[in-house]
Amino acid sequence: MKKVIKSFLSILVCFFFILNLSCMSLYSKGDVDLVKLKKKEEERRKKLKKPKLIVNNANVNTIKVPVKKYSFIQMESVEDDEQEKQSKKEPNGKIEKKEPKDPEKTREYWQELKKKLEFDIRTLEEGVRNDQLRLNKMYSDYYSMSLPFQKINIKDQIDKFSDLLEKDKLKLQNLKKDMDSLSDKARKAGVPPGWIR
Repeated sequence: MKKVIKSFLSILVCFFFILNLSCMSLYSKGDVDLVKLKKKEEERRKKLKKPKLIVNNANVNTIKVPVKKYSFIQMESVEDDEQEKQSKKEPNGKIEKKEPKDPEKTREYWQELKKKLEFDIRTLEEGVRNDQLRLNKMYSDYYSMSLPFQKINIKDQIDKFSDLLEKDKLKLQNLKKDMDSLSDKARKAGVPPGWIR
């Protein structure tokens, strides 16, 4: 019986090996020349028009286009940017001072706001978890006590502690709502969505 199983397995392995070789020969007929493909891609990229406008973090909010306007970005060409820089120069060659930015329009403000909310949520969740464990221990102590005056004392502590725990849970729920509404608040303020990610 063992010889039959071994011979069957060897035939099966040979069959899969032959099948694999035949499949490889079928798929290898359409070889792709990567060098030619790379040259074609380079030629295609050369034919593409390069944009005159360069957008980076420094000019994303100040870019303008004469016709199209967007919600928080106004695009402009490089030539317009150069003309604007020359027009801002004073007669003696000094550039005018920029006005201080509104703190709600900076990336740091929104990132700090998000970090603060995340930190508050994390610490409050940890505190609620620990307080819930403490409350559970109080309940187990309450049910294990046999003397009535001890039960009354623990019951008073449980009532006070459960009220505090409910208030903390409500604070946590409000913080989570604030975190969920942060993206809408930023969008209404005209902030790019990447600032709060």
